Amino acid sequence: MQITPQALRDLRVAINMLFSGARTKTPSVYQRIATRTTASTKTMSFPQHAATRKLRRWEGERKVVNGKAYDYRVTAEKFELTMGIPVEEIEDDNIGAYNHLVMDMGEQAALWPDDLIFELLLRGEDAAYPAFDSKAFFANDHALKSGSTIDNLFASTALTKDNVAGIIEVMMSYVGEDGRSLRVRPNVLAVPPALQEEGLAIVGSNILAQVFGSNTAAAGVDNTMRGRLTLEVFPELAASAAGSDTAYYLMDTTRSVKPLVFVERSAPKMNFKNAEDDDNVFWDDEVVFGVRARGAAGWGPYWLAAKGAA
Repeated sequence: MQITPQALRDLRVAINMLFSGARTKTPSVYQRIATRTTASTKTMSFPQHAATRKLRRWEGERKVVNGKAYDYRVTAEKFELTMGIPVEEIEDDNIGAYNHLVMDMGEQAALWPDDLIFELLLRGEDAAYPAFDSKAFFANDHALKSGSTIDNLFASTALTKDNVAGIIEVMMSYVGEDGRSLRVRPNVLAVPPALQEEGLAIVGSNILAQVFGSNTAAAGVDNTMRGRLTLEVFPELAASAAGSDTAYYLMDTTRSVKPLVFVERSAPKMNFKNAEDDDNVFWDDEVVFGVRARGAAGWGPYWLAAKGAA
């Protein structure tokens, strides 16, 4: 195949089709635990509250509720994925050998929000990535202006039915700065693959084995946790992926705002440098193209999630 402007245009169309097709077919999971929003500016502000804004009886004049109790900001970053195809491969009509690499770019573009969300979730105890109150998202001492605190970090708390029940009780008891219930209702148990079996037993088993006292024989007890939670097993939480094989998360994802936020400033888009006189073609003898995107992950209200670990 001769390298002509038309041949390069045809190549661009073929690459775009492969990229878009793979991106469309690849499922992402981030929206199970994160809210998606789009931004029109580099930095997006998320006003946050630590109180419930209930309707009140209208007596006298209206009472204005502060719309910016806490000002939490998320700044979009740039991301790229670039690939080159040697000119001789195009001349020899061997483009098909690169199809799977182009489709992988489409898959990675679809999974880009997942990458950002789980990267942030794994930094949940790091004060360098704080929630809106300037503390690590998972902490024992989220201080409210009312003087009370919220604890959503449970160390030395292995994944067992009783421990999960205990954390749920704590989360459902959270109150805001106005002393009213925050109405937290955990519905998701997120675990790494290493805790999949324990998680399945907690959310789905009718009977759980339990040892009583010094009796080494386990007896079956009714699992009162059955059906209360949805189990999500995320490979991104594994120790091999910079996570932990003993940590797990309880979340309330029933609201319009979830524990995490994905902000998309510019959706992933394929860009090309494929003119005959392009520097890459002249100097490196290759046709270069790549994906560009802008976005970021951020935190929602910290009381909508809790972390436990053995």
